[in-house]
Amino acid sequence: MATALGGRPVDGQGTQRPLLEAFLAAVGYFQGGTKLSPQLTAMIRYLVSSSARCRFCIDLNEGWLMQMGLDLDRLRAARDNPAQAPLPPNELTLLKLALTAVKDQDLITAELIDEAKAAGWDERAVFDAVVAAANNRALNTVLRSFKVETQRGFLFRTHFYVREIG
Repeated sequence: MATALGGRPVDGQGTQRPLLEAFLAAVGYFQGGTKLSPQLTAMIRYLVSSSARCRFCIDLNEGWLMQMGLDLDRLRAARDNPAQAPLPPNELTLLKLALTAVKDQDLITAELIDEAKAAGWDERAVFDAVVAAANNRALNTVLRSFKVETQRGFLFRTHFYVREIG
């Protein structure tokens, strides 16, 4: 059996730690440094994670959204149809833009941005929504690459070793 990274342990105290801290700092920004509501930012993370099939992030964000009072059945329905997300109409507009950005950047047009502005969002909010989606997609890629599917796996793999593969 070999372990990922050429059989070497992932050093959570070394080179990986600053990057993990940067990911977590970005999540912190979206919990208080932006005009986007916590429900919207969590929904962006939830639906981006769903499309990336990142079980860890799906479960984590689903739990947060439920703690915010959102209905589990409506959340899960939004995974198949984001327009059904339990958010106000203006937030659905920004959600659509953020999800489009990570799916196909070529589909982001001036008209789509103008639609977000007409729904009351300024350029910073549009930028924040796209960055939230893109950052989450990057984190999904990292977690799935190292087969992180649970919080315990996240703590173990990011602090000490990557799970054996092969």
